[in-house]
Amino acid sequence: MRRKYSPSGSPALGLSSKQLELRRGIIGGTDAAAILGLSNRRSRFDVYAEKVGEAPLSNGQMSDAAMWGLLLEPVVRARFEIETGRRLRVPKRLTRRKDLPWQAGHLDGLDDDIVYEGKTARTDFGWGEPGSDDIPPHHKAQVWHYMAVANRRRAEVAVLIGGQDFRRYALEWDDSIDDLTAEEQDFRESHILPRIPPEFDGSPGANRWLRSQHPTDDGSDLVAMPEQYGLLADFVNARHRRKIWEAQEERLKQAVMGAMGDASRLLSPMVRVTYALAKDKVQTDWKSYTAHMEGLLRKMGEDDEDIEATRGLYTSTEPGSRRFNVYVPKLELEDNG
Repeated sequence: MRRKYSPSGSPALGLSSKQLELRRGIIGGTDAAAILGLSNRRSRFDVYAEKVGEAPLSNGQMSDAAMWGLLLEPVVRARFEIETGRRLRVPKRLTRRKDLPWQAGHLDGLDDDIVYEGKTARTDFGWGEPGSDDIPPHHKAQVWHYMAVANRRRAEVAVLIGGQDFRRYALEWDDSIDDLTAEEQDFRESHILPRIPPEFDGSPGANRWLRSQHPTDDGSDLVAMPEQYGLLADFVNARHRRKIWEAQEERLKQAVMGAMGDASRLLSPMVRVTYALAKDKVQTDWKSYTAHMEGLLRKMGEDDEDIEATRGLYTSTEPGSRRFNVYVPKLELEDNG
């Protein structure tokens, strides 16, 4: 859900409890990319945990990129209207699909023919030839979602790149939109409504969910069942293969470093590598510093009780979290490449 403007004209930094609950009951445009596995910020587990109330919905400070996107939204829309001659309507409330009201979103704009979506970007990475439908996949999933919500056969996307490069893109309705709706509906009916979590996908969202469900241990031993032996064997072999690939990555990294020599940057059409001198890192040995300060306090005549009380003023305790460790006997492991 996009942030709305506060009465003072500055972006509001929070959503009301009513708005947060409304978000739980729908699948929105940013959820679409996560459900398809296209988002680099959220996973299917994040969507699931938010919708069933097992994770808080974002209601805090906006990132700088999101803030600038919000501030520049009317500017980008105005430029689009000037270039195209269209007069867009900007819905003030959530727009729901008539036949599937759970599929919804806050639209940047629309008219009788198109759905409009405005974006800002720092670089042109992922943005293809202007006039095409070649936009970053997570944005495309979001726009497809809004086309389905508004029942428009065409969408136009405007993006301001780097603060000065304005481009327009066009998307036409195709079967991918129906496939997206089916994927969202399946996710809703298979996971959200029955409260059945999706399969573990290796994402940070899945880790957060697991730790929230089982934050502590009870000290007991659990004996693996025969049907779990294959899972454990696959896990151990995956760790073994990861070490092989990490070693290969380190060898290739060393080869690149050798090719660069004293150069700070290595540039190519595919990738840019930097190998520059970092700023000096200053570290303080707080343990030695504390011992020294306590020695000074003793020289000043303070007794152990006063020193302990002083230390307590600057001491805090952070609750421990569960750590996952594996101990594997040094046996010959299967290597499948």
